[in-house]
Amino acid sequence: MSVPQSRLAQAVARYRRDVARGESAAMAAIHAAYEDARPRVLAEIERVLDAIETRGEVTQGQAIRLAQLERLTEVIEDDLGAMGRRTEPFISRAQAQAIDAAIQGTSGMAEARAGNEADAVAIARNWVDVPREQLEHLIGSVSDGSPLRESLEKLGPGTADGMRSTLADGIVRSIPTRDIGRQLEAAFNISEARAQTIARTSIQQAARSAQLAQMAENDDILDGWEWFSALDDRTCLSCVANHGRRFPLSEQHFPSHPNCRCTAVPYLADYADQDIGPTGEEWFDSLPPDQQDRMLPIWARDEYRAGNLRIRDFAQEHNEPNYGRSYRQATREQALASAARRGQTSGGADLEWPGDSKLEFGDPGEPADLTQAKEHWGKRGVTLDDHVNPNYATLEVVDEGLRVAENVGAPLPQSIRFVEEPSVSAAAWVPSSATKTIVINTAREWVWGEPAIRTREQYEKGVSASPERAYPLLHELAHVHHASTFRSPAAWKAALEAQRGAGVDRKLHGLIEREVSAYATREPFEFIAEVYSGTLLGGSYSHEVYVYYEELGGPEIPRRRS
Repeated sequence: MSVPQSRLAQAVARYRRDVARGESAAMAAIHAAYEDARPRVLAEIERVLDAIETRGEVTQGQAIRLAQLERLTEVIEDDLGAMGRRTEPFISRAQAQAIDAAIQGTSGMAEARAGNEADAVAIARNWVDVPREQLEHLIGSVSDGSPLRESLEKLGPGTADGMRSTLADGIVRSIPTRDIGRQLEAAFNISEARAQTIARTSIQQAARSAQLAQMAENDDILDGWEWFSALDDRTCLSCVANHGRRFPLSEQHFPSHPNCRCTAVPYLADYADQDIGPTGEEWFDSLPPDQQDRMLPIWARDEYRAGNLRIRDFAQEHNEPNYGRSYRQATREQALASAARRGQTSGGADLEWPGDSKLEFGDPGEPADLTQAKEHWGKRGVTLDDHVNPNYATLEVVDEGLRVAENVGAPLPQSIRFVEEPSVSAAAWVPSSATKTIVINTAREWVWGEPAIRTREQYEKGVSASPERAYPLLHELAHVHHASTFRSPAAWKAALEAQRGAGVDRKLHGLIEREVSAYATREPFEFIAEVYSGTLLGGSYSHEVYVYYEELGGPEIPRRRS
């Protein structure tokens, strides 16, 4: 379902198209700059790898002192610095075009909100455009000390630092040299996506700031502005919640998140008939359940249908270091806390999953009886190998994790193997030679003795991505799904070994640790598993986290079936 194409919706669409034209040219310029730099960067990476292979065994200290590495970092910093200087005119031009679109588009939106043609003509006649030169300062966001200039200037040193760290970690962990090379190239590729996000955000901010300045200048016609969202499946729930929200003209900051598609629309004074249409909450409530399910986190669906959560609970205010106050989609804890403040929920009850009728596992505290579980999951293609018998609590975790996976349509493993390996520190893993098998190490009593308690403790310490009991199995299931995207177990094994201990991108390290978990910063494949399992269990992360997830090749995160 989409918002009807009213005169206002048409005016907003025209404005967005005008802004997008300049934005597209800036994105193309950034891509062209990276493509020009790429051959030089790859050639320098090759020289670093050749130097390492020529020397044979090298220490971490020797690796980071290589003249070839120093040359690589110089090329990175020079080329990305040149990229910033080369693309500044395109970004400035796109900002200027966005401001022009705002000047023309804001008055057009005001006219579209009038009740009749005569009123629209009167608004056009009395409308005052802010002189173009008074808005020039908005294009100054590429000047020295500005968020845009600062962010662009950090791309080169940040990427170079990330490459140095990748090389050093690879040497320490004996990662094959050519695999280190692929990681170095990936670090360069990631910085292009960041550059485009930085530029796109600055262009949108210039447009919105010009809009708000125009509205403030016309306070004899207007009585505020309203948030207008692009209501579709791609819209985050925070922006859905804010659609139709009214702000005073004195509010001269549009609190949008990076890459937001929302717009400010003028609200007329003394005009009764200027309905924006349904509020975001009303729009969402009217959607068919399958579309709601595509947009809601899994954990929230039953709470929403029970009336315990409203879409307004997903609008979470956040402070962006470079761009100030913004709204982003709330996490499970934030949304439940919002609902609790309204007296709707307890603020954090344990989740129950559809089809949660329990199998009989015998008596708690005793070795589990796998009879029913083997039959139930065997019919679904999952073999439970009980060479070592798990305890009752462990089997509960396995059963619940499989139920969640089945419910969302995630690939199920072919087997769950229970072992007792006291010499192995891991509590569970996916063997590189048997990528559709999850191994549960029952010897790790600190996890499997009381898994529900341990999982919550680890989450509260910031170590893992979810406090839910199903988390340990879903984390491993994420590895199973990820492995299925490779052409063979051998290809998965090679990639697995190549990224061992590589860590995540240093510039995103703090964000990932805060939003996802400390474990997600350990290495790229663990980041993928943490984001996958955390999202399935109700986590909601920032756009940058999901972009990085896609760049690392994370599998598509499924949605629960209705």
